[in-house]
Amino acid sequence: MIQYLDPDDKGFFNEKEIRILPKEIESVKTMIWETWENIMAHRFYEGCGKPDCAWCSFVKDNVYPDSFSDPEIEALDD
Repeated sequence: MIQYLDPDDKGFFNEKEIRILPKEIESVKTMIWETWENIMAHRFYEGCGKPDCAWCSFVKDNVYPDSFSDPEIEALDD
């Protein structure tokens, strides 16, 4: 069950039931296991390769950016 944090127009906090199938549970278990194996083997995402990408610079050159967030994307929800 999901309960919304913001009330609707009438002041009610809506709830939504989500049914999770056994195959979906197995899929998540597989993702968790694969992620754990990758972490233990030190296999991490290496980035997109764009020269101005903060994550790629951090991984490749150990250059710490001011932020990993993109100000343009962050402004979209304002």
